[in-house]
Amino acid sequence: MMTALRQQALQLVKQIPDDQVPDIIQYLHSLLGNVGHPLEDEATISPKLKAFLDLEKMVKPVPELDCKKELETARDEKYGHSEKRLP
Repeated sequence: MMTALRQQALQLVKQIPDDQVPDIIQYLHSLLGNVGHPLEDEATISPKLKAFLDLEKMVKPVPELDCKKELETARDEKYGHSEKRLP
């Protein structure tokens, strides 16, 4: 049994022009966590989408930043000292 939301999504997908279907497929892959996997029919990929996929393959995770430490380091580099609170 299909939910009302799934039915609505399918109706919207049916209205999409054929030239935009590869973009939708890529978006769905990204939602499912399958970013970087090639599409089944690579002949239908537009040059823009291919360039985007190539860029996505280069994405690397960024470590969590300690904002207070970064601010202190930036102030130290710019002013030669950082604002440290006295106890």
